[in-house]
Amino acid sequence: MKSRTSNTALVKRNREIVTLQERMKNMRKKGEHKIRNVIDAVETGGSAFAFGFAEGRWSEGNDTLRVAGLPVSLAGAVAFHGAALFMGGKYGDDLHAMGNGALSTYLSNMGRAIGIKSKEKK
Repeated sequence: MKSRTSNTALVKRNREIVTLQERMKNMRKKGEHKIRNVIDAVETGGSAFAFGFAEGRWSEGNDTLRVAGLPVSLAGAVAFHGAALFMGGKYGDDLHAMGNGALSTYLSNMGRAIGIKSKEKK
């Protein structure tokens, strides 16, 4: 009788351990997802800052800094997203985040230019 009771207790403890391991595994996954979100935000913001800085530093007057005939931020967005799609792999998310930053810079500059023009028409 005693061995049956101790076997039952062992089975119960084993289930508890497995349950705790699953909980820890789920917590780790949630933590990794949150960290990934922070990394993406830093890469996107850093990329937007870098392209904005480049345009401010090296463009002439109101002209947009260009590479191969495209605004540098749009060219960067195409390059980063293209690299993510064709080479992606381990760094695909990082490349997409940097492409999003470059695209954000392009769209922000475009929106600002259109806003200035609409203000001048008044």
